[in-house]
Amino acid sequence: MMKRALISAAFLLAALARAGELKLATWNMEWFPSGVAFERAAEDVEAARVNAAAKIVKAAAPEILFGQEIRDAESCEKLIAASGVEGLKLAVCTDFTDFEGNPIFQQCAIFTTRPVVETRSEKWRTFGVVDPPRGMAYALIDVDGDLVACFSLHLKSNGQRGPRDHQLNILKRELAISQLLRFIEEMPPRPDGRKVEKFIIAGDFNTCLDEAAYLSEGTIRAVLDAGFAHCFDGVPVSERITLPGGDRYPDVTFDHIFWKGFGKQTAWRISPKDDVSDHKLLSVTLE
Repeated sequence: MMKRALISAAFLLAALARAGELKLATWNMEWFPSGVAFERAAEDVEAARVNAAAKIVKAAAPEILFGQEIRDAESCEKLIAASGVEGLKLAVCTDFTDFEGNPIFQQCAIFTTRPVVETRSEKWRTFGVVDPPRGMAYALIDVDGDLVACFSLHLKSNGQRGPRDHQLNILKRELAISQLLRFIEEMPPRPDGRKVEKFIIAGDFNTCLDEAAYLSEGTIRAVLDAGFAHCFDGVPVSERITLPGGDRYPDVTFDHIFWKGFGKQTAWRISPKDDVSDHKLLSVTLE
């Protein structure tokens, strides 16, 4: 009888520990579901990529998933259906367009198993001739009674490597992140009086703190200066590669998760390289 009571107590303690944790993941899914830039693939090819991605998401089992480079909300729903993650739903998928008003194939999304309070899709503002691409997906999510403001980002890429282009890319990222931090700082009080004191920023930042090419960039430093914690704080560079390199580029850490208002990070994991995306899925667990 005593042994059975001890086992029951152990299960109760484990359940309570899980209840006090929040599991997150971010993943740039590389032109999902076609895998081809600005093009659709054959139906069977896309279905195979959806199923392959779903297995990776199911293995990570996040309560909040931040996705990038997704074609549209329909593709998000296909991923959810194939994943089999209980209670997973689409909170928000952006609807960014190109200069001619056509939907682009690089949307940001937020998926969650938690209740969704409000959502928003917002494109970055233009500063003169400097036009940061895309924007942010925002969802306010209820986590055990606490309001958590979540942001999925895909900042300007580094496709063009000329000195002037490189500096312009940095500027576009810095201008985008300054808009996000201002959005957070100016969030109005909730109509019901509840305060938003927990924040998560996650996605493909296309920059890092390690490479010499980004030493002058203030994108990530601005987030840290705003009081956010970084999932890779203290982790050696060699252990946190989220975008494996090749002939043209080195291995880098472009995918990041930042948070404010939570306890400590209790776990983090980078999924093995897969055939779905050039980026690896990054997951963390917060108290």
